[in-house]
Amino acid sequence: TDIGPWKTIAKANRTLTKGDAVAIRAGSYTDYIEPENSGTESSPIVYMPYQGETVTIEGKSTMGRLCKIGAVAYIRVFGLNFKYAHGKVDGADWPWVEILPGSVGTAFVGNTVVRDAEPSWLWDHGYREFGITCAGADKTIIAGNFIKGFKVGIKIKNKAKRTVVYNNSVTGIVFHPLSFGKGGEIIQGTLVLNNLFEYAWHEDGCQAVNPDNTADPDTSTVTRGVIIRGNIFRHCGENALDIKSCRYWTIENNVFYDAKGSGNGPVKGWNRNVFSTITRGSRTACHDIIIRRNLFIDTCPATRFFAGDGVRGKGIHIYNNTIMGCNRDYTGYNSEGDVDSGNISKLMVGH
Repeated sequence: TDIGPWKTIAKANRTLTKGDAVAIRAGSYTDYIEPENSGTESSPIVYMPYQGETVTIEGKSTMGRLCKIGAVAYIRVFGLNFKYAHGKVDGADWPWVEILPGSVGTAFVGNTVVRDAEPSWLWDHGYREFGITCAGADKTIIAGNFIKGFKVGIKIKNKAKRTVVYNNSVTGIVFHPLSFGKGGEIIQGTLVLNNLFEYAWHEDGCQAVNPDNTADPDTSTVTRGVIIRGNIFRHCGENALDIKSCRYWTIENNVFYDAKGSGNGPVKGWNRNVFSTITRGSRTACHDIIIRRNLFIDTCPATRFFAGDGVRGKGIHIYNNTIMGCNRDYTGYNSEGDVDSGNISKLMVGH
């Protein structure tokens, strides 16, 4: 209350129960969000700033995560700033915000999750952090957040299901603004809607990882049932979408701009014409993919779903897309593939 406020977020973590909300006063806090109790769908537990004040969760040098949602239900985190203030954790690929198996109905909305550094600097200095991971959780909403300065912006993995990624801005990322896998277990039912994914310095705007690096893995271990709709993917070092070993994806009404098609982005000199805006990755097959009503503009070849290790994808449907100026030609070191990339648009139109 205003009369007797708690001194720490840790106190809120221990005390809040269903229907409770904590309004956090302005300032920087060294403890982190980790609720111990559950809310319900109609009476969630809420963490939010007090009357729009600026609240920063900066953590301690002895810990990594700034928000950890474990096996609890219906937690809402709104309008907070997450900014770890203590350098890097050596050798660790750790997330600042972690939504774990057993979590149900978490909503992480309208927050900023930012390490204020350029991707090339992060790479050179060994920073390998993740912005948000959702691992094995159910009915998670990640919406309206600004995420910058990580190895991966948002990662969905380990049996996560019914996840909504909506209206986020993810920028200045070393590898992937959005990533699926690698957990060796099926990920299903993800809606990715109206986001901005940009400046993937090293690799792809979105990558789905092949769980076991085989040409055609078992369907019980792949990412399936994903809708990618109404997003903007721009300024990606390799592909915009690299969907290794995926099943039942619909990719529609997106804008793809300036996917450079260069293996490992600038690391080998921006000069490889190997990749395309949407591809299925090396040595893998995809099945039952719909690509329709997208705009490809000033980017590398629009799509490639060629066979790998003798396995061809089935049910690849590409139609009613608009392709403008996809004529980039990268040649030189380790160049391979079809350097006349303009031909790919002729293959797509009307199919």
